This record gives sequence, structure tokens and C-alpha cells, in this order.
Amino acid sequence: MIYSKRLGELASKKARLVAECARQRSTLADELASWDAKLRAVDRGIAAARFFRAHPVAIAAVVGIVAIVGRRQLLRWAGRGLLIWRGLQTARTLLRTLSV
Repeated sequence: MIYSKRLGELASKKARLVAECARQRSTLADELASWDAKLRAVDRGIAAARFFRAHPVAIAAVVGIVAIVGRRQLLRWAGRGLLIWRGLQTARTLLRTLSV
């Protein structure tokens, strides 16, 4: 009798602990979700820093282009390039949609 009562208490305690663990996992997942975008931005920054550290000529080229062309002209070119790139991406997506 005492043995079965003790088993019942242990089973009840286990059920409470399992429920508490599930609640804590859910709370932790919610907390970490808010950090996801921030951590992705940090990862991109680290990747860029590694790239530039591995390719110092790229930094020199960018600085040289900015010095020769000027910031305003470079921004105009970059804007046009971005516009063309987005147009090509849209056209590619449209062609894929039409071909399927």
C-alpha cells in the first residue's frame, strides 16, 4: 500500500516536472525568437569583416573607385545597378512562373 502511494506521488511529481519543462522551453523559444533577426545581422557583419580581412584588395578598390568617381556619382551608379538587378530578378521570377 505504501509502495503504490509512493509510486503515485512520484508519477504526479514527474508529470508536474514534465509540464514545467515544456512551459520553460516555450518561454525560452519566445525569448530567443526576438533575438533571431539581431543575431542574423551580427552574422552578416562578421561574414563581411572576414571577407574584407581575406580580400584587402577589395577594400582598396572600393576606396579607389570612390576617390576617383566621387560619392554622388557612385551612389547614382549603385542606384541604377540596383534597379537593373531588381528588374532582372523580377523578370527571372516571372519567367519561372510562366514556364511552370
